[in-house]
Amino acid sequence: MGSAGAPVIEVSGLTKRYSDVVAVHDVDLSVRAGQIYALLGLNGAGCWPSTTPTAWTRTGAAT
Repeated sequence: MGSAGAPVIEVSGLTKRYSDVVAVHDVDLSVRAGQIYALLGLNGAGCWPSTTPTAWTRTGAAT
């Protein structure tokens, strides 16, 4: 677990496309140890909450 105040999840400029459709555009997110976040789509559901974590876990090695 990260130290107090240190980000345990940090994403900058995340964009996910499906062919010509941009599903997620230029997302910046920083979650610190102990914080709770919820990801909601435009209607309270949708692909945004599943697309974003999937995209950030496939962008490369953790730093």
